[in-house]
Amino acid sequence: MDIFEKIAEKIMSEILIDFPFLSEPVKFVHKVPREFKLKRSKWRNWRLEVKDNSGIKPLPMLREGGKPLGGPLQIHLVYVAPDLGRRYVEEVISDKNELLRQRFAEHNLGEIVSYSIKFYEWIEQNVGKTRENIRKVLIEAIKESSDLPEGVVVVPVVIGPSYRGWYYEDVKREASRLGKHSQIILWDNFVDMNEETAATLACDIYVEALIQENIDKLEELDGLVWRLANPADGEGETVYVGFDYSRDREGRISGAFALLCDSYGRLISVRHAPLTSDYITEEAARDIFVYILERASKYAEKKGLKKPVRVVFYRDGPLRPLERVNIVRGFERSLKALGLDEKVMCLDLVEVIKRHSKRMYSRYRGEITNPWFGEYVVMPVLSGFHDGRALVSSTFVDFKKIEEEGLDYTVKPVEIRFTSYSSRMSNIEKIVNEYLALTALNFWSPLRRPKLCLPLILAHNLANLTRIGVQPRLPE
Repeated sequence: MDIFEKIAEKIMSEILIDFPFLSEPVKFVHKVPREFKLKRSKWRNWRLEVKDNSGIKPLPMLREGGKPLGGPLQIHLVYVAPDLGRRYVEEVISDKNELLRQRFAEHNLGEIVSYSIKFYEWIEQNVGKTRENIRKVLIEAIKESSDLPEGVVVVPVVIGPSYRGWYYEDVKREASRLGKHSQIILWDNFVDMNEETAATLACDIYVEALIQENIDKLEELDGLVWRLANPADGEGETVYVGFDYSRDREGRISGAFALLCDSYGRLISVRHAPLTSDYITEEAARDIFVYILERASKYAEKKGLKKPVRVVFYRDGPLRPLERVNIVRGFERSLKALGLDEKVMCLDLVEVIKRHSKRMYSRYRGEITNPWFGEYVVMPVLSGFHDGRALVSSTFVDFKKIEEEGLDYTVKPVEIRFTSYSSRMSNIEKIVNEYLALTALNFWSPLRRPKLCLPLILAHNLANLTRIGVQPRLPE
């Protein structure tokens, strides 16, 4: 046995693997090659330094005394529910609405002042007819709730059949057409709703209602729920742009969204680009950057902030070579159009890759486990393509919950690649730290962190709406 172990050890020590992006072949061993550097972000603690109206720092759970920056709202919920026996459904809704009302108040979001119920016929064997019933009843319910007192915000909550179907698109489309944001929850999930689900749904309702009522005056808000206490870039001179293409059901490009946030993660505005191909043209890039820089400068002046001298452009997925060229040329043209100094203004293109085959593992109490949030591995760059690459663990792992409940899952990191186009080149550490800071601003849940940063999440959500035929109302 010892002989075989010695032979195996000798073979393992002599096998070399030649990676084209490494400076030299590496031995087939279980350790990170010297070209790869493991680092931990300053944002690795998930209770990050953010600021809300209570002034509590670091990030409090809203139920621990935090007050959302958008201020309290008064909400009237319109439930569109299946007729499974009206008395039974009314009892269920009364019970779950009380749970929602408590979570809404407990998280300092305001008050759910009232609710109403409209029933639709759920025909188990006829999906198409059920879909049409939901659509018609939703329209009636929204129109009937138009005479509520001033200051009360109407939010439709559609309790759908216990299957996912095309009715989702109808709900989003019809509610948007009538100027309302909407929430959809399956009947089985509604019946089984616990306190954690109710808290998340309460935040969903709050944020959607806040955006609905302030879509043309987002700049006047100091944030939706919370914002970073300190700027993500450390200077307050950067604007962050999330960019994502929208596609129709057949996969054809139907446009793209560029969503703009300031250095504190506050939503400034949204720009829709009417593209017909899956790469951004130079002209479209120029128009987007002119809009971004003009809007961000006016915003900074109004808020008494520093004028932006740097743009970080996040792309959900890899950039094609032609896209990269068009974006840079469009940026240069926008600077000339606005009379801005090319030597002062900076552009960082950041590609956020979710679909890849790479994994990160860590050791916890002697066992192989998921890495902590904020741990990242700096990888060698591909010469001529990028200035920096890293695998980033951007999902919070609750080790205590894993240990108590025996949960077993793997967190897949995102791969971040960046390229700087300026005399003041950024580094991968700065890019990763900014990205992780912006993942703190998950307005839709007080309990979870998203894998994507805020600008990309919002751009992605808007792109998904247009994919199903919904034309979201955007700032003027």
